Amino acid sequence: MEIVRKVCMLGDPAVGKTSLVRRFVLNMFDDKYISTIGTKVVKKKLVLGEDTLILMIWDVLGQRTHAFHTTYYKGAKGALIVSDLTRPQTIEHLRSWHSRFKDAAPESHCILVGNKLDLGGSTEMLVSTANELDVDYYFTSAKTGEGVERVFRAVGKKIMGGG
Repeated sequence: MEIVRKVCMLGDPAVGKTSLVRRFVLNMFDDKYISTIGTKVVKKKLVLGEDTLILMIWDVLGQRTHAFHTTYYKGAKGALIVSDLTRPQTIEHLRSWHSRFKDAAPESHCILVGNKLDLGGSTEMLVSTANELDVDYYFTSAKTGEGVERVFRAVGKKIMGGG
């Protein structure tokens, strides 16, 4: 059976949301920063057991106070809320991203993502925030590909009720 579900990529500007999507969908990385204007939607098929999940991935611009965000969130079944491990303030902002998303999509599943693992940074703050919010967390590097497939599969399994 094929099932289509919407997933949002959330987080501050320049945390690597678009790079994570590009790595997952195209297996490519480009370190040139290009700001996302509005929302870009791409799709990717995931085979999970006997089902095929088609993820409609909404890469939402990274301005925390943008008025249209709640409109983008409607109908989403999941979100990857991304931070940059080398910039602690992006981890601090995860709570507000999570809160606004859950207000608009209360039945959805959220996973926190600490990106740019290849550059070092602190993981403890993200672990603490994930525990506080009672959500799963993963560490990724869009540059090397580490953890990228795993985090998208994890949100897919959550959406399908298996994890």
